Amino acid sequence: MKARDRYTDEIVEIISFCGTTQRNEDLDRVSYIDSEGQEHPNEKLNYYWDFEPIDSNRNEIDWEQRRFEIAKDIYSRNYGNGEVTAKACAKIAVERANILIVELKKGGNNAND
Repeated sequence: MKARDRYTDEIVEIISFCGTTQRNEDLDRVSYIDSEGQEHPNEKLNYYWDFEPIDSNRNEIDWEQRRFEIAKDIYSRNYGNGEVTAKACAKIAVERANILIVELKKGGNNAND
């Protein structure tokens, strides 16, 4: 589960935790993976006091994943038609995906732009 470190604002992936809702230095332990992929096993932290859970059901969009999916779709539809090289097609796909992402982030009706 994802959580935000209350002191650093870093988003981490909680692996496990033990302890109570009250601070107890003998019991409190949190194992997590930080934003750089480093594992931190059994840190002397209290999950309830030191981390804020991030609601995974908030429907937040992963724009990098979306960019990949859009570029992949554009690339697969256009490469192989013999008009451009694979490298040129990839560049065009990423450029078009970026343009679409910018418009999607604006939200609403942008028909007049």
